[in-house]
Amino acid sequence: RSSSNPLSSEVDAAMADDSACQEVARLQVQHAFSGDKIASLSLVMTRPVRELKMMLEEHTGIPAAYQTLLRENDVVPLSDASTLQEERLGFDSVVQFTQREPKKADLELWELCCGCRCWFSQDSAKLSDCFFFYDFKERDCGCETAPFTDLKEIHVQYLLRACPEDTHLLQAIFERVILGGDSKAALSLARALAQDPRVDVNVSSCNCDCQELTLLE
Repeated sequence: RSSSNPLSSEVDAAMADDSACQEVARLQVQHAFSGDKIASLSLVMTRPVRELKMMLEEHTGIPAAYQTLLRENDVVPLSDASTLQEERLGFDSVVQFTQREPKKADLELWELCCGCRCWFSQDSAKLSDCFFFYDFKERDCGCETAPFTDLKEIHVQYLLRACPEDTHLLQAIFERVILGGDSKAALSLARALAQDPRVDVNVSSCNCDCQELTLLE
C-alpha cells in the first residue's frame, strides 16, 4: 500500500536501502595468546569495529577503550572507526582479543571522572591531607569536556581493580561526587566507589579538619 506521507516514504526508502546491505559477519572471538573461545557474535558488516568492542564488554568485562582486536594471523589492530567490511571480516572470521592494562589507573580514573587531567599532577600530593580541595563543578582549567561524560560503570570497575592499593584518590573522588555530582552517571560512580574497601563512606571530615562536614550534610 502506498503512502501519501513524504516522511513515511523517505523512511521506507531508507529501510529498503538498509536491508539491501544487511550482510552479516559471524565472528569467532578468541584470546590471542591462549586461543580460548570468548564468544560467537553476529554483526552487520557495515557497522564499525567499535560496536564489536562494545558487545565484547559484556563477555569480557573489559571496557572497549582497553581492548585490542586483530584479524587471525595479523599484527595490525583493527581500527575502531573502520567497518567490519573494510577490515575484511565476514562469515566465520576469527578475531583475536587482547586487553591493554592501564598505564596509571588512578590518573585515568581521575580523567574519566573529571573530564581532563588538569589539577591531578599538582594537587594529587595533597590528597593524603585534604580530600575537599577540588570541586568538579568549579573547574577553571578551560578544558571543554564536562565531568562524568560517557561514564560507564564497567569502565570505573576496571580502573578500580587496577588502582594501587595505597591510593588516596578514590576517597577524594567519592567525596567530590557525593558533594557535587547530581547526574545519573555520577550516582552510578558513587555506588561503584562505595563498594570499594579503600573508600570510607562514613567519613565526617577530611584529615586536616579544614571543614567540619559530613557527607550527609
